[in-house]
Amino acid sequence: MQPLKPKKLKPLTLTQSLVLSTFKKIVDAKGIAPTHKEVAKKLGMARPTVSVHMAAIERKGWIKKSRAWRSVEFLR
Repeated sequence: MQPLKPKKLKPLTLTQSLVLSTFKKIVDAKGIAPTHKEVAKKLGMARPTVSVHMAAIERKGWIKKSRAWRSVEFLR
């Protein structure tokens, strides 16, 4: 059996990078993951737009969300 290789991350778009960095900044400041509404307000976006970007960020392997409330694991 071969050891697992780390996944190569797919690059983020500029907007996805902005959403992710804002998300991280809020986590660092509050100690808890923000809601999509909080990130949207900070960036002047609509909440559904942030949700779409967060889903893309997860698909690209940068974060992992769990079913727990406000639970996000930063993979990189």
